[in-house]
Amino acid sequence: MGAVIDLKNDEKTFQPRVWDRSRLYRLWYRLLRKVGTADRSLLMTCDISRLVPLASDDVSWRQLPIEDSSALTQCNSIFDWNAFHSLDSGRFRCFIIEDGEAILAYLWVGVGDIPPEHNSNGHPWTGLPLYLSEDTAYLFSAYVASNCRGRRYYQKLIGNVATFLSDARITKIVLTTDLQNTVAIAANLRMGFQLIGETGFTSIVGVRNVWYNVASSFLPNQLGRYVGDRSHAKLK
Repeated sequence: MGAVIDLKNDEKTFQPRVWDRSRLYRLWYRLLRKVGTADRSLLMTCDISRLVPLASDDVSWRQLPIEDSSALTQCNSIFDWNAFHSLDSGRFRCFIIEDGEAILAYLWVGVGDIPPEHNSNGHPWTGLPLYLSEDTAYLFSAYVASNCRGRRYYQKLIGNVATFLSDARITKIVLTTDLQNTVAIAANLRMGFQLIGETGFTSIVGVRNVWYNVASSFLPNQLGRYVGDRSHAKLK
C-alpha cells in the first residue's frame, strides 16, 4: 500500500470549504485546468440500504464481461477500453443499461485497492488511490449516452447494482466526483449519498499545492495521496 492520509487520531467531521463551491471558484478552477494541472474531487458515500432500484420497463440492465468492454465505445466514443480490459475480473465489474443491442449507460464497480489511474481526471498527477475495506465498493467511470440523459438511467443503474453488491455482502458505496460535475453531484445527493471529503491538487509553472479534507468516519477505508504530491514518496 502506498502513502495514505492518516485519520486515526483525527476524530473530525467533514467541514466543506464553502467558498470553493461558489460559481466564481468554479470559473477559477476551469481556468486552472486550462493553464496548468488541477483537480478538485468530492468524496461521497452511501449505505447500500438507501439505494432503491427504480422500475424500468423500457430497458434492461446486466453485467458486461470485462473482455467485451470495447463495446462501450458505442455509448461513449472516447472510452479508452485499453485501460479497462486487463482489470482483475474478480475485483472489478462493468454494468450496463441496454435497449436491444444498444448500450445506453454504463458504470464500473471495484473493490479492494483502487489504482490511481481509475480515480483521475485524466492527468497522471491527479491520480488519487483508494484502499477499501471488504464491505465497501467503489463506483467509477459512470456514463450515460448524450441522447439518453434526463431519463434517470444513472440512478436506475446504481439502484440495480446496489442490489447485486448487497448480495455480495457489500454494505457501502464510495465515489469521487469532480467539482464541475454539478449534475452528477445533484443526482448523488438526491439518491442519498453524503459528502464526507474534498481534495485539491494544482500545479502551475512548477508550483504545486495539494490539500486533503476527509472526515474520520471514512475509516476503516483509507484515502491515498495524489500521484503528483511531491511528499508522496516521503510518507510511510
